[in-house]
Order: sequence, then structure tokens, then C-alpha cells
Amino acid sequence: MALSRVELAERSEGLRRLYRITIARTVALAASYGLILIVAPSDVWLYLFAVIVGFIVIGWLQFWMAKKEIGGWWRTYVAIMLDFAMLTFVLIYPPPGSPEDLNPAFFLKFDSFDFLYIILGALAISLRPGLLIWGGICAVTFW
Repeated sequence: MALSRVELAERSEGLRRLYRITIARTVALAASYGLILIVAPSDVWLYLFAVIVGFIVIGWLQFWMAKKEIGGWWRTYVAIMLDFAMLTFVLIYPPPGSPEDLNPAFFLKFDSFDFLYIILGALAISLRPGLLIWGGICAVTFW
């Protein structure tokens, strides 16, 4: 079924917007890694590099799927879920090289939940209430 000119224009603009978002996400994550290299001990650099690359891959995979028209409306919801799952894992699970005798509850004492607000804030900017509600459900569920 052929798309109308309006539908093609909407799809094209949606892809352009998602591309810009993906570029901005990649640049922000790369800058975050640059900061990590300055403030974090060198024994966690490789682990945090893998985490940053994981977040970048999630963003580019979402863009690629949109461009190839793979998946439907659920594509964005899955990407949001993966972002929250990965961030929660990183915040709760101790990084390699941390002392073995630390109680796992120790890592919950640093108000790490606040980092989940960054993703929720980005979802609020999308002006799509369904995404924001889904993000809140994911944040609470994974935490």
C-alpha cells in the first residue's frame, strides 16, 4: 500500500528527529566516558566503556530498526525498557574490582535512583505521555 505524501513527510521527519536524538545521545555518552577517564579509577575504565557502548548500541539499534521499518509501535517501548534495565543493573550491581566483603545493600545507599530521573526527563520532553508512563513503570519495576 502506497503512503500519501503527508505520511511520507511525517515518517521522514520522524527519522530525522530520531537520528538527531541518537547523535546527541552518542555524543553525551562519549563525553560522559571522557569524564569517567578523569574521575574514575583505571581498573573500572574497561567495564564502564562496555556499559557506555551498550547504551550507544541500544540507541543506534532503535534508529536502525526505525529506518528499516522493523517492528512497530513497540520498538520504542523495548528500547526504553532496555535503557532502564541496563541503568538499574549498573547502579545496583557492584563494578568489577570492588571489595568482595561489601554488602550489596551498600550500593543502594548513594541515592542512585536519581539517575533514573534523567531518562524520565528525556521521556517527558518527547511529549508522549504513554512513553513517560511506560518509563515510570520500567523504573519502578527494575528498581
